[in-house]
Amino acid sequence: MDIKEQFPFLFSKLPDAAIIVSLTSEEWENRINPVLFELGRRNDIRRSDISVHGRKICLIGNDQLFLDFIHENIAASGEIGADSFFYAFGGLTDLSILRRFKEYPDETSRSELENPWVAECPDEKSFIFVNVPIP
Repeated sequence: MDIKEQFPFLFSKLPDAAIIVSLTSEEWENRINPVLFELGRRNDIRRSDISVHGRKICLIGNDQLFLDFIHENIAASGEIGADSFFYAFGGLTDLSILRRFKEYPDETSRSELENPWVAECPDEKSFIFVNVPIP
């Protein structure tokens, strides 16, 4: 089951321009985890662990509004299939970080890099939301 099927409420908030990618465990480990580690050292990163229907849900990021939205809707959505990790980062403008998340070449424009981006790793039960606005 992909993220769209498991958490349909998340996709009602995504703009049409949002890019959604599915990553393997190896891609997540080599590409996403190093950036998450770097971002985790920032002062504005929050982490909360919640339990929903007996499953652990970890919410991490600097986009508190989006993390609150996830928390409220997951609690109301019913059974959660597995422990899951949700990362939400808003207002990211550091081109180096955005390029590493998205694996875009150096010549990619700032506006394209700053577009909303979502990645999932089903094997890791992890989801990341970058610059996804909440209306």
